Amino acid sequence: MKMTLHKLMMISLLAAFVAGPASARPFLDFFGYSYLDGPANTPGTEVIVPMRLDPDQPEPPLALDLVENEGTLVLSGLEIDSVEEHAGLLILTYRGGTIRFAMDPSHNSAWEAYPPNESVPGSFEEGTRILEGSFTECLQVFDPTTGVGTLQGRFDFDGGTRLNELPNPIGWLFFGGTTLDPLIGIPEGFEMAWDAQLVAPDPIATKTTTWGAIKQDYRQ
Repeated sequence: MKMTLHKLMMISLLAAFVAGPASARPFLDFFGYSYLDGPANTPGTEVIVPMRLDPDQPEPPLALDLVENEGTLVLSGLEIDSVEEHAGLLILTYRGGTIRFAMDPSHNSAWEAYPPNESVPGSFEEGTRILEGSFTECLQVFDPTTGVGTLQGRFDFDGGTRLNELPNPIGWLFFGGTTLDPLIGIPEGFEMAWDAQLVAPDPIATKTTTWGAIKQDYRQ
């Protein structure tokens, strides 16, 4: 699937260039399809995205066995807050939103048509919940002419059985791309394809100093 997402990957690379190279920091890579609980591009509509972790995780922030287990996640509660148009582009800002990651050996997740249904989102929620968290901000810039867009936001992890394995749970960068391209094979009843990453925050820089300099700072 990932090899067919050429347009999506180009958008993700553009977002990575703007935000800084993902390869310099650990990240989680995932993909899936969104569906809505209301009209598209309308404030108040909730976006739900059942996704899978890409089996190829070049620089994961924690060890993941994605051979024996299927890594799935559900992005939910992401509500469209506002929609603006600039130079033919739609700027969608969101409020709320959580992501819950699960690991499950059954390998049974399925994007069954016309969600919600027996498989969606349920088959993406099964297993051990290893990580979960919420957005502090999120927006999408979407081009209706080409049917492609970019995603960017910030995300804090706050739960899950493996939360303590993250180097820093706060301030992760969320970015990626979306598309309506029918060549992607978007299942019936879903809105668009999402290809996204959560990238670890920059490590806190250390500063070389002396004990005398530290004491001098307190005297000022």
